[in-house]
Amino acid sequence: MYVCQYKKKSHFLNTPRLLKGFTLIELLIVIVTMFLVFTAGYANLRGYQRRKRLDAATVKVKSALRLAQEMALSGKKPPDAACINLNSIRFRSAGPSYIIRAECFDSTGDLFLADYNPEIRFNFLNSEFTGVTFPTTSVVAFQSLGRGVINATPPIVITLILAGEDNRTITVTSGGEIN
Repeated sequence: MYVCQYKKKSHFLNTPRLLKGFTLIELLIVIVTMFLVFTAGYANLRGYQRRKRLDAATVKVKSALRLAQEMALSGKKPPDAACINLNSIRFRSAGPSYIIRAECFDSTGDLFLADYNPEIRFNFLNSEFTGVTFPTTSVVAFQSLGRGVINATPPIVITLILAGEDNRTITVTSGGEIN
């Protein structure tokens, strides 16, 4: 009887590698690299979103200032029957909000503040622009019929701040120019 003897050989050492793929180390390096790239990109995206939110709030406040200016130029009085003569339209900013009111003379010649309807009169920045505030109180009074701005020498500067990091300024000159 003949017995076949052979030396058992390791399959992986003597045959060409049949399985193709990546090693665990290669996969980990790719995953860590992707994580770092996405983290940096996300941080930049968040900063971009915050700056754009502040820019949008600035545009909204400029729009409200221009509305107040237009109302003063046209002499638009509030629906309050006691407002006989319009003196000015006041834009006042404080904290996260601003308000637009009319300064009128009544029939006795006394000066008082009158309200417009709530859509024009009052607006909160926090409802749309979370974190955007006015750090100081600013009052801009546009005189009626295009007589300029009351007490705008030097120009009135309105500052908007987003969570203490970034800010934008709006300047109103004595002639009523809004920048």
